[in-house]
Amino acid sequence: MALGLGNKSYFEFEWIEVGDVMRLLQQVKVSGGKDSWVWANNEGQKFSTKSIRWEIELFASVPSDVSLFKWNPWAPLKVNYLGWRAELGKVAAKTALERRGVVIQSNICSRCGLEPETSDHIFVKCIWARSVWWCVFRWMRIPVLCEIDSVSHILIETQIGSKTWKKIVHMVVLGCLWRIWLVRNEKEFNCNMIPVPKIIDQLKEETFLWLNNRASSKVEGNKWVEFDICMIM
Repeated sequence: MALGLGNKSYFEFEWIEVGDVMRLLQQVKVSGGKDSWVWANNEGQKFSTKSIRWEIELFASVPSDVSLFKWNPWAPLKVNYLGWRAELGKVAAKTALERRGVVIQSNICSRCGLEPETSDHIFVKCIWARSVWWCVFRWMRIPVLCEIDSVSHILIETQIGSKTWKKIVHMVVLGCLWRIWLVRNEKEFNCNMIPVPKIIDQLKEETFLWLNNRASSKVEGNKWVEFDICMIM
C-alpha cells in the first residue's frame, strides 16, 4: 500500500510488524483451561473497556503543563475524540504517516502548499485554518488570537468567563476542529476546496443542533446565527 505516487512498497514495513507479532506469540503458553479475558496492568484490575481507555489516555499523553482534555457533553462523542487526539498531536497528518513508514508523494499541506502537514498545522498554523478561526472568533465576539500556534493554545485561551459561557465556546471550538478536519479530508482525497464562508455556515448549523439536542435550555436559530445566547446564560 502506498499513498500518492510513492514508488516504495509498504509490504516491507508490514513484514516487520508480522515478525514482531511472531516473536510475541513465541512467548505465549497455551493451556487446556477455560478461555478468559485478562487485562495485564499494574493496578491488577479486571478487564473492562473503561480500564483500556484509561491506560490508552495515560500512555498517549505527552508531557505538558496543560490539564487533561475536558470532554464536552454537548458535542458528539466523535467530535470530542478528535479534539482529544488533536490536542495530543496524534491525528493522521502527513508527517505522522511518514514516521509510521507510510509512503506519500509529499508531506506538504495541500491547502496552503507552504509547510509540512503536522497536526497543529492542519488545525491552527495553516493560513487557511487561521482564516476559519478568525471568522469563528468574530462570530462569537471574542478577541482574535493572532499568536495561536497549537490546538492546546486555543482550548486554553478560549476558556474565560462563566461556566455556561465556557461550555458553549468549548463546544464551538470542538466543532470548528471537527469541521476543519472534514474539509481537510475533502481537499486531500477529493481535491475539493470548500470556501471559508460555507464552512462557517456549516459550523453554525451543526453546533446549533448539538446545543438544542443536548442542553436543557434552548436557543432560537436566528439568535444563534448572531451568537446571541443571553437567554441561556
